[in-house]
Parts: sequence; C-alpha cells; structure tokens
Amino acid sequence: MRRAGRRGGPRPAVDAAARELAIDHVEIRRRNFIQPDRFPFKTPCGNIYDSGDYPAVLDKALDMAGYAELRRMQAEAGQQGRYIGIGLATAHQRSVYGPTEFWFWFDEPGAPVTSTPESVSLKVDATGGITAILYSCAFWGNSPETMVAQLVAEEFDCSPYDVSVAYHGSRDGLPATGPGGSRTTVMLAPR
Repeated sequence: MRRAGRRGGPRPAVDAAARELAIDHVEIRRRNFIQPDRFPFKTPCGNIYDSGDYPAVLDKALDMAGYAELRRMQAEAGQQGRYIGIGLATAHQRSVYGPTEFWFWFDEPGAPVTSTPESVSLKVDATGGITAILYSCAFWGNSPETMVAQLVAEEFDCSPYDVSVAYHGSRDGLPATGPGGSRTTVMLAPR
C-alpha cells in the first residue's frame, strides 16, 4: 500500500485528467465551472442555477490559502527528494430543493406549489400576543424558532421575545425535507 502523498498514488479523476491532458490542476477545475456570463444556467436535469462567480471564489480561496507559495515549497522539496501533497477540491452544494422536486405529493395542489411546504401560521390574541406555528419545519438544532420570532417581530414592530413559537404536530403537516443550507430561513424569509 502506498502512503499518501507519494508519486503514483491514487488521485482524484479530475487530477488524473489534468495530468493526462497536461492542464494545470487549478485550470482544469476553472474550465469546468459554470462561467458568470452563463447565468441563469439550466442543467440537463432541469435545475436552474440563478447566479454565481465560481472562478472568483476559487481565486479567493487560493489566495487565502497561499497556494502559490505552497506550490513553490512543493517544488523546492521535490528537488530535495521530498514529496509534499497539496489537496484541492471544488464542490457545489445546493441550499434548497428545486421547485418541482416535491410536486409528486399532490395530484392537484390547492395552491401553486413552489417547493416543499415549510410555512407559518400566525395568531394574534385579544391582548396583542402573537403566536407563530411552524409547519413542516425541521428543528434539529438549527433554531428556526429564533429566526421566525425575529422575522415576525420585524413585521409587527415588536420584540422577538413577544412572539411565541410552536411546532405543528405531524398529524396535519406535510413531510419536511430536514434541515440543510439554512433551508427554513430561505423558504420563510421575505424576498
């Protein structure tokens, strides 16, 4: 078994392609990004990426990591017979699901369905007390109740401490997708 960092060891496919095509490891990634002038970009699967500047993000990350200096140190070590590995990975992770991914829940939706059914109902009692009831919102440590209390307080010009937040039971609520990418905030916050 080869140790990590040794020449000829296992490499990601993109790095193997870069080596075979004699393209810099950073450049091959840059060429495969959706370029800023191509947004909005529709993927073959139908998802639409609305915006991004992936080359700029990569440049910033390389600069913050001191990538050029790391490569210089790597070349210097190589001349001394030592090998230094430098890892580079790029990834894109969505924060919310596409608008059609959960339409299968409905034969005929009662209202236009835009995505999964995170929602809030508000009740104002006779004394002006506000209760926000969360539907289909996951609450595994991501504290949507804090975010909802703040949003409601902004709309009603009151303190978030004056807003009570409760979760609706699963009996009447639709299934939720779980937390991820600040999903509840994205779906509930005003645009």
